[in-house]
Amino acid sequence: MSTASTCDETNTNITYILRFDNHIDKVTGGAGVGIIIYDSTNGRELWSGHGFKQRKQDNLTKNVADYMALNDGLQIIQLLSSSSDGNLPRIEIQTSNDLISKQLNGEYRVSSKTLLPWYRKVCELIQSGDVATVKVDKAETKLAKQKAKSAVEGTKSDENYKNAFRDIMSKKPQNKVDEDSHPLKSSSISLDSSDDVSSMIEPSFSRSNCELGKKTELSNNTQSISAAKTYILRFDGGSRGNPGIAGAGMVLYDSEDGSEVWSGHQYLGDRFTNNEAEYTGLITGLQCARSLGVENIVAQGDSKLILQQVEGKYKVKAANLQQYHAAAISLSKEFASFQTNHIERARNARADELANRAMDTRQNEGFDIQ
Repeated sequence: MSTASTCDETNTNITYILRFDNHIDKVTGGAGVGIIIYDSTNGRELWSGHGFKQRKQDNLTKNVADYMALNDGLQIIQLLSSSSDGNLPRIEIQTSNDLISKQLNGEYRVSSKTLLPWYRKVCELIQSGDVATVKVDKAETKLAKQKAKSAVEGTKSDENYKNAFRDIMSKKPQNKVDEDSHPLKSSSISLDSSDDVSSMIEPSFSRSNCELGKKTELSNNTQSISAAKTYILRFDGGSRGNPGIAGAGMVLYDSEDGSEVWSGHQYLGDRFTNNEAEYTGLITGLQCARSLGVENIVAQGDSKLILQQVEGKYKVKAANLQQYHAAAISLSKEFASFQTNHIERARNARADELANRAMDTRQNEGFDIQ
């Protein structure tokens, strides 16, 4: 995550700089957090504020307080960017906290039980955009530190902070997950047979042991496949650092009874982005579905960016994603019918679990690469 990837679809060309710091209140056990957001093109300050965090049980540590500030800052940028698809824009996180920098870049594992929930919250936000984390000197976050001290002195958040979170809470979706909805209520992709996919770049994972052009041999954890049935492929991908340690998870379901037919996970390597991991989940999942003999498939994921690029609603401007997009389109044409369906993150928990397993174990499972 030391260098930012190009983010293709946001409604602004701004790269946001997020700086934050904390100040522990030794009297109350709480903490003040300061956040400043800049426009990277001209250095202009776009937003600043400070918040006061009360302890719930144990006294807050500086690392927990920094994760809290980072989580808040990312949500505020999401609000400022007014992204229509809910994804984050391009962001460079600048922190003087060496531990957090290395954890987000995949250099350190998160073993602390108090930090792990906040790390996961931050990762969930980061996975919706192209975000880089850079370690900076304390001088760079001095103003954020001053704001954090102001929060402790007044033991309260300022109006900017309060107003931002009123707006954030008012925009949060309420009960949008419908587990009973039929999985085939989806948007169909219109694939023009005249599209010359063969002329596109032949994709390959040059930084890993897997080449997209090669066939996959499935492991013996599958049920029988009926060519007449429609199957659901749910996929997910993640990167701990973006770019960083990355993995993808894939699950194939029978659309009639909802049973899990096949599952697998793939470890990409340690220098891949979230979007590359998401595409890998889709591509490997489609390869495995075809190897099983699936003819009719619905691809479901929680990344609107990837799905809408595959649907042709978004252009693929990022050079690093173009080869993945070409591979996904090429594979989609191998099926008798191919549809997509965006689902909420809560409905994609199984694929998310497998993606994290790939990152934890750094291994593939469910298929073999020839």
